[in-house]
Amino acid sequence: MNIRAKVAALTAGVFVGLGRLFASQLEGVVTYTVRMASVILAGLILATVGYVAFKLFQRQRFIRRLRVARITPEQLWDLMDSGCEISVLDLRDGLTVQAAPYLIRGAIRMTPEEVERRQEEIPRDRDIVLYCS
Repeated sequence: MNIRAKVAALTAGVFVGLGRLFASQLEGVVTYTVRMASVILAGLILATVGYVAFKLFQRQRFIRRLRVARITPEQLWDLMDSGCEISVLDLRDGLTVQAAPYLIRGAIRMTPEEVERRQEEIPRDRDIVLYCS
């Protein structure tokens, strides 16, 4: 008999011995688990629902925070006049630009579709204001 076979036989013997020694306790655990299955299932369902509700709450809070992070044109003008380091991305669509062909001083003009492709043009060392309409 090689060493692996001896180790396997010893391991199997230990687990069989432990099973025999704790047989009545294991039966009790199985019986208790079967009786408590509905409570355990309800707990798992409740935990899952709680987790999903928490994630929805986090998402709503994030979206609300994004909505609050708006500034007026006057506030933008004041920031630019005060020398604050900001970048402005002009993300208006072509028709809107044709209707009002002005550009904010220092703004980078691109469409929303171009943002990912031209992201290297967007400075990362300052706040960014997105001008959409």
